[in-house]
Amino acid sequence: SSLPRCAGQSRAPPRGVAIRVIRLCGSGGAAERRSGTVAMATPVAKEASGHPDPHRSNHCTQIALRRMARLIVDYPCRVALGSLLCIFIIIGIVSTATIAIDAGGSSFRAETDSTALNFDAVTVATLDVILPPKAADVEQPERALPYGSVSLIYEAPAGADTGSMLGLTGLRAICEKEQAITSTADFRKFCLRGEGGKTCATPVSVLSLLFDADAETGLLAYDCAGITQADVDGLVERLTDAPESIVLAGTGLTQPINAAYLLPSNFGPSDTNAAVTRSLMVFGLPLAGYNNADQPSPTMKGVPLMRASAEQSGKVDAWTKDVLLPVLDDASDDVVAVRFRGTGINDVIFEGILLNDVNYVMLSLVFVFAYCWFHMRSLSLTAAGLFGVIMSLPVAVFVYAVVLQIDKFGTLNFLGLFVILGIGADDLFLFRDAYVQMGSAMEAAEARGFSFSADDRKYARMEAAYSRSATAMAITTLTTALSFAGNAVSIIPPVRSFGIFTSVLVVVNYLIVITWFPACVLAIENIKQNGCCGRRQSPAGPGGADGDEDASVDVEAVAPPATSAGAPADGTATEGENSTARALEAYFGGPHARFVDTYAKPIVGVFLVFAIVCGVAALNVETSKEPAQFLPEDHPFWRSMLLREEFEQPSRAINDGSGGSVMPATFDFELVFGVAGINKDDLDPTEAGDLGDVVWDEAWDISDRAAQQHMLDVCDDAEATLSATVLAETTACLARPLKLWLETEKDLTWPLPAARAGDTVELVVEWFDAQGPAYANPYMQQIGFSVDRSDVRFVKYIFQTGLLPFTPAAQVQPVYDDIVAFVAAQNGEAGAAHAQVLMSSFFFVMMKTESVLVQTAIICASVSVALAFCLVFAATRDLIVTAVSTLCILGVVLTVLAFMYVAGWELGIIESINLTVLVGISVDYTVHLAVAYAMHARGNRKQKMQTALAQMAISVFSAAMTTIGSALFLCLAVVLFFVRFGIFISVTLTASLVFAFLLFPAIMVLVGPEDEAEGGGGGTGDDAVDVVIQGSMKSIDDEEAAAAAGAANGHKPSRSAAAGDADSESPTDGAEDAVAADADAEPSATVAAGGVAPSGADPDDAVAADADADSATAAPSSLGDADATRTTPASGAANSEGADVDGEAGADADEGDAAAPDDAEAKAGDVVDDSQDAEGADSEGKDAGMG
Repeated sequence: SSLPRCAGQSRAPPRGVAIRVIRLCGSGGAAERRSGTVAMATPVAKEASGHPDPHRSNHCTQIALRRMARLIVDYPCRVALGSLLCIFIIIGIVSTATIAIDAGGSSFRAETDSTALNFDAVTVATLDVILPPKAADVEQPERALPYGSVSLIYEAPAGADTGSMLGLTGLRAICEKEQAITSTADFRKFCLRGEGGKTCATPVSVLSLLFDADAETGLLAYDCAGITQADVDGLVERLTDAPESIVLAGTGLTQPINAAYLLPSNFGPSDTNAAVTRSLMVFGLPLAGYNNADQPSPTMKGVPLMRASAEQSGKVDAWTKDVLLPVLDDASDDVVAVRFRGTGINDVIFEGILLNDVNYVMLSLVFVFAYCWFHMRSLSLTAAGLFGVIMSLPVAVFVYAVVLQIDKFGTLNFLGLFVILGIGADDLFLFRDAYVQMGSAMEAAEARGFSFSADDRKYARMEAAYSRSATAMAITTLTTALSFAGNAVSIIPPVRSFGIFTSVLVVVNYLIVITWFPACVLAIENIKQNGCCGRRQSPAGPGGADGDEDASVDVEAVAPPATSAGAPADGTATEGENSTARALEAYFGGPHARFVDTYAKPIVGVFLVFAIVCGVAALNVETSKEPAQFLPEDHPFWRSMLLREEFEQPSRAINDGSGGSVMPATFDFELVFGVAGINKDDLDPTEAGDLGDVVWDEAWDISDRAAQQHMLDVCDDAEATLSATVLAETTACLARPLKLWLETEKDLTWPLPAARAGDTVELVVEWFDAQGPAYANPYMQQIGFSVDRSDVRFVKYIFQTGLLPFTPAAQVQPVYDDIVAFVAAQNGEAGAAHAQVLMSSFFFVMMKTESVLVQTAIICASVSVALAFCLVFAATRDLIVTAVSTLCILGVVLTVLAFMYVAGWELGIIESINLTVLVGISVDYTVHLAVAYAMHARGNRKQKMQTALAQMAISVFSAAMTTIGSALFLCLAVVLFFVRFGIFISVTLTASLVFAFLLFPAIMVLVGPEDEAEGGGGGTGDDAVDVVIQGSMKSIDDEEAAAAAGAANGHKPSRSAAAGDADSESPTDGAEDAVAADADAEPSATVAAGGVAPSGADPDDAVAADADADSATAAPSSLGDADATRTTPASGAANSEGADVDGEAGADADEGDAAAPDDAEAKAGDVVDDSQDAEGADSEGKDAGMG
């Protein structure tokens, strides 16, 4: 053997066994293959038949897999512990790495699109000059700066008879709730400071029109029980007449709020029933004990002044979570329901929702574990296998973050857990089922008269199972990984991150499964059978007392003799095997295969009609016309979002200092002077908040009179030319209040007179300061100054569209196009040379993101299908199999799109994200059957398809059940994305299963390729179990056949003469000639090497077994050290293995002692009773002395 064995385990070849040494892959090394007394001839002219054999092209790979299999057999515990050690080392490295969790908010956008670049430019410009520098040693008063807010919306619960929220019952209930909120512990330590030094600003509430504010605290003097019907009638009358004229006093906000803010849009003289009303409570910074003079400069990148102290904002958030939120949670009752959202609260609410949904993730994991246990019937194997699958997550994170140096880990990446649970279980089933099937195949061979040594059981079984399963896993791993990797081209960072991480995760899972899990299988078996992890030797040495092979040592408990479907012949299962699982093998290889064969044409016809119907439905799937919904409509938080539409005025979102808002209330866009763009060349990969460096417009000059006139014209032209949908309201046009101030306070005009143009900046600074202190200036985010206030860096106009926030992209696009056209026209005006406009809006970024998601989903699906086609063809080298596999994958895609149409799903953000993983999770099942059909099955179309189903269907079916079952638990989640993802996964995999089990085999039965060497007529029949092993080792047989053919032509191969022909000087003598059989012979053709050849044949050229004599078929011996002691029934020197009275394999006491005469003649398949060797017939009369 070319691989080292454990000490004391090297063996001399038993008598009658031919040793053949072959050169592998053209290397200088050699590997031994101990062939039993059966030599198998294989076709060497397969390529010439016009049907390329995939095994020949993968010969070196197969050899490598077999070497790995033998290494696992020899050192299972070392391989397992080595794998475990590597995993723990990697986990240790990952634990020290810095990985930023990207929640996907600001990063979930098309980052290279102009909408995102403009938005980043304006954001960075605002951060850099958000406020003019503080005067020397001047601090903001305690809590004078609005930090955040809590918005409360009141409505009557479903079925309640509360009536109007402005009725007596409603107002008293609202009063009690607001009194409870403002009375919470430490409320006065965090509320916004009130005017005139009051402790708190007065809450924005309809109750402020009923109660006076306390002169010291600023809070309302609540008297809930004192509210009378007369008070209610007076209040309604005031609000009905002119609510816009009633200004709410003492709110502390930079812009005044009138009473119309509190009323629903339907409220008026004709309808005084207010189904909803709302309140607003504002928080402030700096907190007591913090000196803002020590805060970082506002020009620090990414550190706005208001949020410079994480400690302060953290205290506000902690109080909101621990004190305020429980009060709000208990505020709703049978009279009034309180819907709320706000600073710190939103994050806490979503955190709670996600933690609740994590419970369903755990249930999914429990379900996968339970099904794996049911399938494998081994708790230890299930635990070991799923441990390896789960450990692929930290290892993938290591590759992702440490090797690939990607510092941001998107929340979408957590979906990889569900993806890998299904794929990992699939891989575990593939190996376990192949291992069980190989054991059944060897038992079936023994039932027909062939015997296997203990090493044969270990080596041949593991090599065949490992080679087949690892090859199948490798192909589906590549197709799946590349399908996910297609998302790496997305310009949306979280989608790109998800594609890269998931593709890495799939590959890592494959590597762990093919090393850790097989080693665990062998180690656990050895421990159960021998009490130790290694392979225990007999006290007298490897071969017993006399050094002979002890063929009776059965160290592997395998299933009873199997039927052609791979199930035990008696319908039972041994300990550790799943009788139900084996019954599935029998079903798919038997009744199901016969059903597909019988009704192949009708099945194809039905699927053709189905595909046409699905195609028509898929074409009717439209992009979303409704805003993306992430929570159920009846969820309190989402209800608070929906109720905003009930009010005429938009919600007041208190700025957090970064230019953003707590929750966007209106669909706004900005026109900015002075900003040209953003430079992202020198981004800091370790700084998540680094958006780049703003590029200032060097041509911008506010002192230019033409630019000043153009600033006025932009507002006027926008209002005159843009439609009401595009421009519903001009929120902020700074040139207008500046012009008014100059006219009233300075007796100047705007544009300024030429003589005063040089004083422009000085006058603008004076105007800005006159509007109030910086922390309360309503224009503080509409204008930015240089550090020394000698220059105006930018001016920002704000306009409100007629659209609602998060309007679908299809409806936003026309508005966006109109604004872009307007900006282009304005920048082309004569006076715009020094006042170019840049347009920015968060909602245009979202619009582009949604559009790109749809495009990315389509592109990724197309690229993934193309990659799957190429990989399947590279593996099978058969165009028909590849084309049919691709057809099935496309059918799955159409089915899912048709389901979306039937379910009423539109193509929005959630659906587009789901489509990016569609092909990646749908390719496996069809590809598994395609690989089994093309690479492992032999015979005509029917037989190949039957074999493929018998081998693979059980693994595919079980993998589908685990993934679908785990996905269904997601349907119980609260977040609609998880719900739809679970439904999407279930539908996709169900469709994949149906196409793989019905359409693919039906087409293969009709037009699939078949083995031309057999003329389509040879078959596996009841010998399918033998062909399984022979087919899995075919690449070695082909190599040997080619070497023997070369030797026959005078090319001397570098291998030894056959055992039993030691005197022959020709390397082609004896058993070596057995490899030079006719290329048309089946691999199942057999011969007794070293024994008695069929009648008329030269004993040294023992090749003449009939290729059609299936009864003479023997499973091949293992590659390498596995000593074969099995014989054909034609060999008089056979070793008879008999069963003892307990039904277990007994020792062959007289191995090879009785030899038939040299001139004895026997046909393959004859049973020769030898009284000396037929020992061990059991008490039930079974003939255990075969051969």
